[in-house]
Amino acid sequence: MNDGVALADNMDVTENSILLIVKPRRIWHLFWGGLLNHQIMFVNYTRIAFRHHKQHKLYALINACGLAVGITVMLLAILYLKDENSFDRFHERSPYRITTTLTAPGGNPQLSGNTGQLQGPVFRSQVPEITAYTRVMGGDIYGDIIGNDKVMRQQLLYADEHFFDVFTFPLLKGDARTVLQDIGSVVITESTARKYFNHTDVVGQLLRMDADPSARILGKPLVVAGVVKDPPLYSSLQFDIVLPFRLLQLSFNDTNWFNVYLSTFVLLRADADAGAVAQKMNRIQSSTYASGGAPAMLFGLQPVTDIHLHPLYTAEGSREGGIINGSNPACPGAHRSHPSAL
Repeated sequence: MNDGVALADNMDVTENSILLIVKPRRIWHLFWGGLLNHQIMFVNYTRIAFRHHKQHKLYALINACGLAVGITVMLLAILYLKDENSFDRFHERSPYRITTTLTAPGGNPQLSGNTGQLQGPVFRSQVPEITAYTRVMGGDIYGDIIGNDKVMRQQLLYADEHFFDVFTFPLLKGDARTVLQDIGSVVITESTARKYFNHTDVVGQLLRMDADPSARILGKPLVVAGVVKDPPLYSSLQFDIVLPFRLLQLSFNDTNWFNVYLSTFVLLRADADAGAVAQKMNRIQSSTYASGGAPAMLFGLQPVTDIHLHPLYTAEGSREGGIINGSNPACPGAHRSHPSAL
């Protein structure tokens, strides 16, 4: 009997609960009542906080300043990281830079982002996965350029004819495939064209480098074959004038495999594995160019988007490989152990 009464009571409670739940008016009161309570609590806590700060003004000022400084530092750090990671991401074809690790007999390994003059042509001819290459020498190289009766000191960059295929520096005038084919042709930036000629329609104009040994050997003025947009500020490569690498070789043709001072960039086939390509380059080195008493040499491939944070300058800090916008360039050795460049 008692069990029956308890069961009936439970059923009544369940039915009442269901009725309570499904009544819209009850739901309305529960919702707005709870919301009102939260608003009242918020107002009360705000009043208490203001009273506390009013009674402890110095303490409140210190807290407010600390919060403001913390938020400012956080925002600056986010902006800095975003800026540091934005370099060289505008290139459409994802080039790699060949890195070199030299180990002299009895010495320590020295990693740099440089090669000599021979590596680019040799690897292009013997490694099928490499579809194009360009050597780059510049960065800290400046020269006095004469044009339109004006003499100005310009930042020079020597590069092979595929430079504008490997990198995405849009040309305003000229054909990217041919502008560097002629040994006496040059490409100047938009701002350089305006400095000399006050406009950018300057294809065919003449420039002179009277003090340059290669230009003297060439024996004639250089012809403007193209005008390129100024390199973006977030480009590791910066230049005013691009000249053919063959022009440099008129006075400086280095055939020593172990002299490393310039940058060599390559494009790989879409299906190529960078690690496997590096192994092929090292097999070529060990089978053809290794010799007794010479430093041990290993090559690697570094994505261009990795260069700004890890510029891999030489121990002397030379930037003649063209990379001048490396992160923290005052401490080049700090980036010499980056594993992705091995």
